[in-house]
Amino acid sequence: MSTINKPILVIDGLNFFLRHFMVNQTVTLGGELVGGVVGFVKGVGSLASLLHPEQIIVVWEQGGPSPRRKHIYSEYKANRATSKALQSVYRNDGKIMPNADGKNKVFQLQLLAKALGNLPICQIYLPDTEADDIIAYIVKRKLQGSSQTKIVVSNDKDFYQLLEDPTVRIYDPARKILIDEAYVLKTFGISPRNITLARAVAGDPSDNLNGVAGVGLKTIAGRFPDIKRTDIDLDLTWIKEASTEALNESKKPPKCFSSIISEMSVVERNWKLMYLDTNCLASTQISKVDYKLENFQATSNRLDFIKTFVAADISFSQDLDLAFSATRSLVRQNLATSKVDCT
Repeated sequence: MSTINKPILVIDGLNFFLRHFMVNQTVTLGGELVGGVVGFVKGVGSLASLLHPEQIIVVWEQGGPSPRRKHIYSEYKANRATSKALQSVYRNDGKIMPNADGKNKVFQLQLLAKALGNLPICQIYLPDTEADDIIAYIVKRKLQGSSQTKIVVSNDKDFYQLLEDPTVRIYDPARKILIDEAYVLKTFGISPRNITLARAVAGDPSDNLNGVAGVGLKTIAGRFPDIKRTDIDLDLTWIKEASTEALNESKKPPKCFSSIISEMSVVERNWKLMYLDTNCLASTQISKVDYKLENFQATSNRLDFIKTFVAADISFSQDLDLAFSATRSLVRQNLATSKVDCT
């Protein structure tokens, strides 16, 4: 990590929040759970101290599938309970509502958004849009051509495909490791540029996407050696042709090849749902992301930061103060250029 100089951190907000929300038992003086808020803020402070970023961007979502993906496959993410938390926290114009739903998760998200508003952190939220798509747009398109390191903070494996860009890393907050192309190759025997194709075949139970029966990532890596190549993008046509060729060349070929051919419609569907680019973003949504990034000014307000916690009956601890100090350095670094550098 010491070799990375002043990266841009792009945090998968709800993913990072839920990690703390589920395990952190911090409560207010009145006994209400606020572990998601406290854990998130401390976590951001730790990341700032560890990675010394030049900028931090937090991308939020409401927790459900995007309408565009739902149109492709109605059962996409049907196994998840859709969270309306962010819909309650934000208005349509992206501003925080003063009177959101009183349930604890919504309360915490509202409080967290307010606390982060006093730090030099750019927050982005678009209704009916998945954070994956916004993050992929920022990393692949908005910052395209920049030599600056981009670090996506999330334990979502969908982001592994972004690692084909040598300037991108994934920080897994659960395992506290920085993931790059070499890690994916060593772990799965598959290159990041071809990981989406492999996962389209294998499926993703976490998103309610079945794959080809009996064909997992290990089988794919073993039966299709070219899947680990880092110099070529393999596609749906390739895996169908490779499977057909394997069937024709062997008297007793493994079943995986015939299974892939017979279930190509599933593979094609999964590819459309898993591949991250601008295909699930409208031009108006892209414009909103651009505007937010290009007009964001990095500022910090320690007094209002403290007041946010005190008003919510949360003891303002030294750890929270350290988190503020760790992120405040971003203001000093960006006095001259507080906008995202897209050159």
